[in-house]
Amino acid sequence: MVLAVLALGGGTGAAAAQDATGPETGSGRGYEVRIDGAPEAVREPLRQASQLLARQSEPLAGISALRRRARADTERLHKVMQANGYFEATVTFTLDLGDAAAVPPAVPPGVPVVSVQVDPGPQFTLGETRVIYQDAAALAPTPADLPRSLADMGAVTGAPAVAKDILDAEKALIADIRRRGFAFVKTDGRRALADVDAHILTVTTFVVLGERARFGDLTVEGLERTAPEFIEQRRTFARGEQYDPQKLTDMRADLVRTSVFDVVRFDTAPELAADGTLPVTLTVKESPARSIGLGGRYSTDEGFGIDAFWEHRNLGGKGEDLRLAITLGQIEQGLAAIYRVNGFRRADQALELDLILAREDTNAFNRYGFVMSAALEREITPNWTVRGGLLADVAEVDGQTDPSATASLVGMPLQARYDNTDNALDPARGVRLQVGLTPYGGHFNEALVFNAADAQIRTYAQLADDKRLILALRAAIGSLHGAETDEIPADKRFYAGGADTVRGFEFQDISPRDENGDRLGGRSFLGGGAELRWRFRGNFGLVPFVDAGLVSDTVYPDFGEDMQVGAGLGFRYYTPVGPLGIDVAYPVTRPINDSRKVLVYIKLGQAF
Repeated sequence: MVLAVLALGGGTGAAAAQDATGPETGSGRGYEVRIDGAPEAVREPLRQASQLLARQSEPLAGISALRRRARADTERLHKVMQANGYFEATVTFTLDLGDAAAVPPAVPPGVPVVSVQVDPGPQFTLGETRVIYQDAAALAPTPADLPRSLADMGAVTGAPAVAKDILDAEKALIADIRRRGFAFVKTDGRRALADVDAHILTVTTFVVLGERARFGDLTVEGLERTAPEFIEQRRTFARGEQYDPQKLTDMRADLVRTSVFDVVRFDTAPELAADGTLPVTLTVKESPARSIGLGGRYSTDEGFGIDAFWEHRNLGGKGEDLRLAITLGQIEQGLAAIYRVNGFRRADQALELDLILAREDTNAFNRYGFVMSAALEREITPNWTVRGGLLADVAEVDGQTDPSATASLVGMPLQARYDNTDNALDPARGVRLQVGLTPYGGHFNEALVFNAADAQIRTYAQLADDKRLILALRAAIGSLHGAETDEIPADKRFYAGGADTVRGFEFQDISPRDENGDRLGGRSFLGGGAELRWRFRGNFGLVPFVDAGLVSDTVYPDFGEDMQVGAGLGFRYYTPVGPLGIDVAYPVTRPINDSRKVLVYIKLGQAF
């Protein structure tokens, strides 16, 4: 026997599940509700659709009104069951008035109980899905590469016949066809037939293609300070090229990443122009060109620090970015000027020129000097970026065990980065990988050549659907080779300890020492950390964490040495610009100086 099913919809989809479970109950001040017999996978959709449950807190108007509400609920819940593939389901209700028989029905002395009984029957599965193009015969030539079923769009034969999955597959079908140049494609209904003997649903989707379109003229509206060439350089399509909405999406994403615009919107004309092309309008709203920022930080070992900047994000009308920054801290003070030309010679490339003046006064060394650098950065894919350049680093460096001397170095920093995380300041999922190599040459007491290499990875896993529980992991390794430790300036050696490496240990406390206990720095580093980020009560969070690190006076980490471990608990308050964090940490292993104490770190943003 074949039953014609006229429409799909009316409920929330759910995954397949056949086991019936116990009742869903709810009690309000007017009545109680029980929903019995529903399979596990549709219990929540049923609860969401039920007006009996949604309106329990409202005053009870009377038993007649309750009966009407229950009767309407059975129809509503029946649609939910059908939307999840249970086409033979029945939904009935009974109303138990308790001791209300002897009193007027509008004022029962007992609490009425509405029992909704669901008999799901078998869950139907998808059979053949077909796509019929109603105007394909009018096209010349008829496209032969168009999808003929919904199987490639996620509606797979044998899967539960869930309405949401079918509708999602149809949306994916339309998006796929639109990318093939049919800008005005749309569905024109569907026919679904349920075989009640085999419990199989077959679906035929009717599609109207419309004419295949080619890109027409691009009109840009809203430019004020920005030059039209800035837009043209990032254009992803040419006039006369086959229409593909993905090219508009890619161009929009590129324009948004420049930070020049607050609003970027593409609109296509409602019909083709006389020459068969599709006019496109780009509407933008420019961001404020200038901005200032101020931030602060504190840690028990490094003290207070203040960071401030002034930035112009569109200096010459082509997305040029100039940033002037100042750092004032108890162990570091500095000035920086960073000039970045986005779209340098090609849309996916940037030129960056930096000048940094800095003074550092740490327990391991004192440094006063400057760094000048120029680098090219190119986006290879949406996730991969490579960078290379030249730098000049001149500084007076005074290590704890080294005499003060001037280090004059030239370097060629090379770097590759991968990032597919979902948020820059507070990621919930994804991976960040960075690998770098910098060959150095120059003079420090005598001629010096060495290489600095490092790699780090950070990964984030969402453990709950609402992003309230995140597992964050990090690992890093570094190596200096080509020279002995005492030949390398102290500010280029490795140290660990502090907010960025191993919390619970003082800044630079993890380091090889001489016989007097002075920090020497090392030629290799190995470290890692783990955090469990739990967000609760809206904007509050707790973060238990553990960090570990090792610095060795060898080219590669010496695993025979003890790894230093710190652990603690962090507190977070989530703001629109990122989480404000306070971390309290304590060394698990004994520090080299044999002094254990609680350390506190305060900053904006996650630790990593």
